[in-house]
Amino acid sequence: MKPEILERMRRPRPKGRQSFENRLGKFERDLTLLKWMLGFNLALTVAIVARLLLGAVIDAIFYGGLIAMACAAIWATWTLTQR
Repeated sequence: MKPEILERMRRPRPKGRQSFENRLGKFERDLTLLKWMLGFNLALTVAIVARLLLGAVIDAIFYGGLIAMACAAIWATWTLTQR
C-alpha cells in the first residue's frame, strides 16, 4: 500500500463520522430485529388462518359424514320396520 493511505488509516477518525457510523450500526440492528418480528408475525398469522380454514373444512367433512351416516341408519331402520 502507499504510505499516504497507511497514514490516513492510522489517523483517528473525526467524531462526527464515528457518531454517524454508530447510529448507522444501531439502525441496521433495529432493522434486522424488525425483519425478524415481521417474519414471525406473518408466519403465525398464516398458521392461524390456515388452521381456522382447514379446521372448518375438516369439521364440515367429519360432522357432515356423521350426519349422513345417522340419516342412513334412520332410513334403514325405518325401511326395515315398514316391512
